[in-house]
Amino acid sequence: MLILFSPSALRGSYCLPRIILLLGCFVICSSQVDAQSRGPVTYSAGIMVGTVNGVSFKGSFEDQAAAPLGSGFRSIDINLSSDLADFVLSSAHIRIDHHVLNSPLTTFLGPGMTLGVDENEIFWGPSGVLGFFFSKGPYEVFLQLMPRLTITPKMDGRIESAAGLRLKM
Repeated sequence: MLILFSPSALRGSYCLPRIILLLGCFVICSSQVDAQSRGPVTYSAGIMVGTVNGVSFKGSFEDQAAAPLGSGFRSIDINLSSDLADFVLSSAHIRIDHHVLNSPLTTFLGPGMTLGVDENEIFWGPSGVLGFFFSKGPYEVFLQLMPRLTITPKMDGRIESAAGLRLKM
């Protein structure tokens, strides 16, 4: 497995499929760990556009006591984006969701990590997510800001934004 994700293997045209494979394994493994004690989980997938364009996946825990990492964290999101040339960005966040009273809106925020490749350089660092979503039937429309700090290869900070649509599965 280390060969699949070594720095030399993450360069070139096979980079995006390998990152998707890695994050897919993470989602599958995390959903299977202690599944009986977590309770029901709702999954959704969709697209996002903005300063980052790509796909977005989310897992929501219906029972707050069943959510990972204790009280408050109600969902996990994973975002994958690429310019289909030499840039790939992936981020994963655990989120606190808060329903706005007398409104169909839900706000969210949470910490996470970012991993990516830009012009054959691997970068990573902490990130966050802040935003809101509107859910109607199987559809979820969201707007989010994602501040991130790149640790390697050089210190850099950015705030990405995206709007998107997810479909509950």
